[in-house]
Amino acid sequence: MSNNDIVLQGSDPATVVDRGAPSATSSQPVNGITDTNRIPSQLQSRSDLPQVQSATVLRQSDAKSTENSASSNYMSFKVGQVDPNMNVKILEILLRNESCIVYIDETFSLQWYWDFELNPETSAKVFNRAGDLEARIQFLKGRKGQKDNLLSGLRLIGEGVVELFTTQDITYADAALDTAEKFVTQRAREISRRWYFIPFLIFFAISALVILVSYIYDPALTKQIAIICTFAGGLGSFISRALDNDNTPISATAGRMLHWIEATLRWCIGLTAGLIVWLLVTGKVAGSFLNTGDSQNTFGLIAIAILAGASERLLPSLIQTFDDSIKTKSAQKAAV
Repeated sequence: MSNNDIVLQGSDPATVVDRGAPSATSSQPVNGITDTNRIPSQLQSRSDLPQVQSATVLRQSDAKSTENSASSNYMSFKVGQVDPNMNVKILEILLRNESCIVYIDETFSLQWYWDFELNPETSAKVFNRAGDLEARIQFLKGRKGQKDNLLSGLRLIGEGVVELFTTQDITYADAALDTAEKFVTQRAREISRRWYFIPFLIFFAISALVILVSYIYDPALTKQIAIICTFAGGLGSFISRALDNDNTPISATAGRMLHWIEATLRWCIGLTAGLIVWLLVTGKVAGSFLNTGDSQNTFGLIAIAILAGASERLLPSLIQTFDDSIKTKSAQKAAV
């Protein structure tokens, strides 16, 4: 499609910042062929991506459009109009001049075109990184109250492409993308922690409520000690995750469901740890100091259950101790 084939309708917005075009012109020969067309840079859902060869991120020629190549028509792109190549409305223009354009479309995706020579190695790195960051920030799309953050992130990512087009220096482009990456990482961290700890807070409240109700009806905590120890382990699992939240291996791009599953599994592990502690102490397999005559030190037992849920090493240690005792008894019997 030649530049003159693009027909746009609508009015120009009140203010659009136009930057100067790079020094290269649309008539500069590339590999001995006069380039006449602008080439779209395709990263996500762009139909022309297979046509752009990775070995050369340069302009391709189209003999049919040579007669129309006097100048590019990117200046006619306006906010609110439809890009006929992508069939999407332009939401915000980040860069526009006679030889290139970078804009955000109505689907909150970045689009850009250019018709001048670019270094294939450096430009490919910038485009790939920008596409990766754009994909990583899409978890904000459609989320209530996150539109401004999504737009801010896309602007920062687009600034990396803008710097490449205006300076053709990968140093400036990388600096802009570094800032974008920090922004995306911070937003992802906020959303990830929210998705993860909201269900965990619910589980914490359930565990605390069960223990509190049991204490109200039985201050000695002896009648329902098994249930209390189980939910005490749930309390411990929340304490463990809250103290180590920086190392929680969850990413916002994984989606909310995975965060809920992870929180549920962690809570179930804590419940199981508390129950196992009660079984080991009651069965006099471990924690004999908690058994005093015919009774148990219930409060001490609950404290151990909480620690078992909070510690990622205590429960495996108890299991290992039990396993070693079984092996020792088996070896003694075999010797006899």
